[in-house]
Amino acid sequence: MASVRTRIRFLFAFVLSFTTGWVDMVCYIRYSVFATMMTGNLLMMCVTLGTSGFQAMKANSGDDIMPDVPFYGITIAMYFLGTVTYRLLEHFVPSRPTAILALLIFCLVFGEEVALNATDIPSRWCVWMLAPAFGIQNSVVTRKGISVATAFVTGHLHSIGYICTNQ
Repeated sequence: MASVRTRIRFLFAFVLSFTTGWVDMVCYIRYSVFATMMTGNLLMMCVTLGTSGFQAMKANSGDDIMPDVPFYGITIAMYFLGTVTYRLLEHFVPSRPTAILALLIFCLVFGEEVALNATDIPSRWCVWMLAPAFGIQNSVVTRKGISVATAFVTGHLHSIGYICTNQ
């Protein structure tokens, strides 16, 4: 029979998996982008470039300002930034990085909602605030939590982020 601690870890993994999947589905339905799955964003970027050619690099392909291909690239970079942020805090504040990161994730998600409702920026740009939050979350879960890698490209971004900040 599994211990209470093991049951709690499984429940925690289920809740995080459900939340991550739900956020990705909402972001994909609304904006055709993933906030947590960088493999999907890389595929979307390549398919867009492959099917539209350099037309995908012009404004009006995704919104009036940002073409699709750079949009996917920036989303991947923002996720990567979240991974690096976690790693730097883990290195410089080894005693309690998760306490600081919980506040940062809250501010990013809250800021995304405020930006979505109070500004005139294209609504899909708000994914750029969610991507680092989930980069941080995935790093915490992978390094300090249940130790599960969730995706192939995403896992590589984590590894590169750790290598870039390794002291």
